[in-house]
Amino acid sequence: MSPNHETNIASGDNLEPEPPYVIAIGASAGGLEALHQFFRSMPIDSGLAFVVIQHLSPDFKSFMPELLARETKMSIELVQQDMMLKSNSVYLIPPRHNIALENGRFLLTEQDSQSSLKLPIDIFFRSMAQDLGPRAIGIVLSGTGADGSRGIQDIWDSGGLVIAQDPPSAQFDSMPLSSINTKKVHIIAAPEEMPAHIKQYIADRNTTLANIQLRKQADSHLSRILAMLARSYSVNFE
Repeated sequence: MSPNHETNIASGDNLEPEPPYVIAIGASAGGLEALHQFFRSMPIDSGLAFVVIQHLSPDFKSFMPELLARETKMSIELVQQDMMLKSNSVYLIPPRHNIALENGRFLLTEQDSQSSLKLPIDIFFRSMAQDLGPRAIGIVLSGTGADGSRGIQDIWDSGGLVIAQDPPSAQFDSMPLSSINTKKVHIIAAPEEMPAHIKQYIADRNTTLANIQLRKQADSHLSRILAMLARSYSVNFE
């Protein structure tokens, strides 16, 4: 999937249109309430795709699908190998795994059980930035540690949008503060305010892209007119 691919195109009669933007949400300790607040405020028909990357215990079953289903009617799915992103869907990271994106599909790898340092948020943010470019939106919610603070820099550098939870609204502010301290965060907001910011960002960017396209078309028309005049009247406009 090219970062310059800006339109919502169905690749086949039986396939869902690919989402124009993908929102990845990193959360750790205290992130559950923040996720509830976010999805409670997010329309279910936005046309976007959402990927939730949590720090999960390898020893306990996660009840995140059931808990999020109380806040949104969007489809909620556990990521599987080679699964393709669809609009109006929420994807969850499986326990003991890292996830990445390649050509709009999920890659699933097992975490190293011997390593104490696990950074699933950074891993996904970085792959998303590479795969989607300016269509990537990364959010860092409540949590301890600094996971996400490296990955957001890739999203920033690729032209995507970076949002961090307002530290006073977070149960644990270490993760959002680590991201904010990189100076690579566009928006700092409470979780329930983030959907409105995302909507405005997408609207502004779509307007900018439309204006660029109009200017390209106008330049193309002008070039053709000048070429016709040059041929008809032997005028050199250079």
